[in-house]
Amino acid sequence: MDDMIHRYANLKQTPVSVKNMIVFGKDANMNTLLRSHAFLRYELPIRLAHIAKEITALPEELLEVEPVQKVLNWYRLSFSEVIESPVPNVADMELKTEDEQCASLHQFQDMLDHIKDRHSGVVTTMAEGVLELKNRLGREMIDTSVQFFLDRLYMNRISIRMLITQHLELFKQAQTNNNLCAITSGASGRKIAEDAVDDARYLCSNNYSVCPSVQIIVPPKLGTETSAGAPTLPYVPSHLYHMLFETIKNSLRAVVEVHGANAQSEDDLPPVRVVLVKGTEDLTIKISDMGGGIPHADVPKLFTYFYTTAAPPTKDTLDSLNEGAAPMAGLGYGLPISRLYARYFGGDLKVIPMEGYGTDAYIHLKAAGETREVLPEYSPSTYLGSQANLREWLNVDNCAFQL
Repeated sequence: MDDMIHRYANLKQTPVSVKNMIVFGKDANMNTLLRSHAFLRYELPIRLAHIAKEITALPEELLEVEPVQKVLNWYRLSFSEVIESPVPNVADMELKTEDEQCASLHQFQDMLDHIKDRHSGVVTTMAEGVLELKNRLGREMIDTSVQFFLDRLYMNRISIRMLITQHLELFKQAQTNNNLCAITSGASGRKIAEDAVDDARYLCSNNYSVCPSVQIIVPPKLGTETSAGAPTLPYVPSHLYHMLFETIKNSLRAVVEVHGANAQSEDDLPPVRVVLVKGTEDLTIKISDMGGGIPHADVPKLFTYFYTTAAPPTKDTLDSLNEGAAPMAGLGYGLPISRLYARYFGGDLKVIPMEGYGTDAYIHLKAAGETREVLPEYSPSTYLGSQANLREWLNVDNCAFQL
């Protein structure tokens, strides 16, 4: 198994463009499903092997932590299942009866469903492992090498779930004749923002009993007085929702904690503003608050896993996330994961604070559909420098983990 993973980890991944995903989703017929099946059967083992190889390259002190072993075993098992599944030949499959084609697709779909469910807890389980080691070492912040590894692990997970979800939705679409694709050519930025605002305000009200209002603003087109309407773009609605929900939630919390001591209603609090502008190349969303801001030097910490201004994350916090709960704060994963979602298709997420006043968060997304997935590539040289730094982080005086 290790030799097979090593061989596949040395193969290049195939980034898929937004445009190609949308084209596939427009016409979910038997031929489309067979081609999608063939591509995933080829591509999934490569992506699974890339991250499995990176996990095995971790220092033993981290690799031997039980949650990390659990995640590694999930990737190894999923790799094994895909490798052992039949390799489809589209030309041969087209000669078979429709019942035979459906049987093959159903078998592959069932396997993908199991893999998707199995990996649903990767983020929180790996977080549990790193948190366990971090607490045992008595370190307040994780090392940049751990950050580097987690970014690559979670970006890989995003890409795998995207491919699997797209295929599963194609399968459902073919059966129901409904457009159920994970990605759409006309994702409405305003509609998604409204959904994120509603959910973030509901959570804020439940936690603090009061919540600021949120103004969603779509300015007129530059140089005109004409409304820009509802800006749309080819994108993954669930990814954009996640980014907006996390950034808006952070702004609401900051405003309440700075101004909410005597607030009785939203009228007693400064509003949060969400501005959406679509240019020639980018859709940019700015989330602005008057929540006091932070020192500029602390901005990098915002994108560091486990950094939070709330109470430190606990095992109970992680368990609640696995059960689908959405805490107001406490894990320090919201912004790092949101930035990965933005970068997955060539965008970015940036935070610009004004200490003593408030914070602006910018989400930049590519407005065209030509952009391809941004994928972490495994290479033995990737970890030469980072491994040395990680071992230094683990190597503390009188520590049981000293190398």
